[in-house]
Amino acid sequence: MPTQNFPKLNNFKFFIIFFIFSCSFRNDSLKRFFSDPSFERNNSEKNTEQVLILSTNGFLGQLESLEEIFPGLPTIKVGGKDVFTSYIDITREKYPNVLFLDGGNILGPKPSDLTKTLEFYSTLGVDGVALTDSDLNSLKDPILENKLPFINSNFMDLKSGKTFEMKGLSKSMIFEKGKIKIAVYSVIEPHSYSNLIEGLNVKDPIFSLLKEKGAIEEEEDIHLNVLLVSLKTGCYSESPLEKKSFKDSENFQLICPKNDELFKLISRLPPNFINLIILNNNFFADGFIGQIPVIQNPGKGKYVSRVNITYDLLKKRIVTDKSEILPPLKTCHRFFASTEDCHLGKQEMSINEKKRIDLILESGNRMVPAIYLGEKLQNWSNSITN
Repeated sequence: MPTQNFPKLNNFKFFIIFFIFSCSFRNDSLKRFFSDPSFERNNSEKNTEQVLILSTNGFLGQLESLEEIFPGLPTIKVGGKDVFTSYIDITREKYPNVLFLDGGNILGPKPSDLTKTLEFYSTLGVDGVALTDSDLNSLKDPILENKLPFINSNFMDLKSGKTFEMKGLSKSMIFEKGKIKIAVYSVIEPHSYSNLIEGLNVKDPIFSLLKEKGAIEEEEDIHLNVLLVSLKTGCYSESPLEKKSFKDSENFQLICPKNDELFKLISRLPPNFINLIILNNNFFADGFIGQIPVIQNPGKGKYVSRVNITYDLLKKRIVTDKSEILPPLKTCHRFFASTEDCHLGKQEMSINEKKRIDLILESGNRMVPAIYLGEKLQNWSNSITN
């Protein structure tokens, strides 16, 4: 009877639908590596406020775009001052509360680029920059005019015995983003600096931080405390592509070598003392040490690190299930159309790298202008063409 074939037909249809869905799901898992093309506004719940913290590090005067070349695939352009600016501008356009910080080492080795880099960061509107020993050595040139908001809490002038002073330098800074007050500090670890200028010394970072934070909290009601740290660390992230919820911090602990300087510094901090740490070594280190979120990326203007924090204004605490470290954003000029990103990493970055390359090749290597938060980058930057 004909009716006896219906179950088989329905099973066949179910199999086809399941197959299509599973293929689509697998393809989706191969897309959007270090990119964020779509935008969905998250509405804050009652009595809460959100702030998006952006950070860069190790810019090293990289004002021009960089090229990434892979055999058989189109050349990828990343970064450069115009495109980098566009990503920052779009973020500020889409989010009401944005704090943009830099972990330091912004100046490169070329003397001719020092003034250009300072002017670029000034135009970019960075809120605060860690003053490192490397940048300080570059800034000692008397012809340079610093207009940037540098921060350092533990440089000491040996002659006066007091905190080192320089135009544009603060021991800490306070920012109001919406209803949230954020204090930002910056320290350099004494064992990490290489060539400090004559007449300066580095005080103990924890002692200096305790003193500065205590002085601020006598005058201000601070909601979040961010620490920019300049030190050499081997701590790294095993999963830079994943979103990392504050609530699940135990699942995203950074991998640190034994006796690592970062781990030792954090172990000296009082509990609940710092809410975010930003580093400046040029490799991925997005994750947690204990419950403290830590962010760092490969630098040179190729990436922007991002942390989205929701704060409960009544309970005066971070809402951990609504706060997360977002994957770093790669400052692509153009995307591979099939993957909606421009990333081609080493094999250890993703076991799906071969499948991603197959998708790109199947599309005929088709490229499209990069999209960030629903905006085409070519509409924001003259550096990008069809």
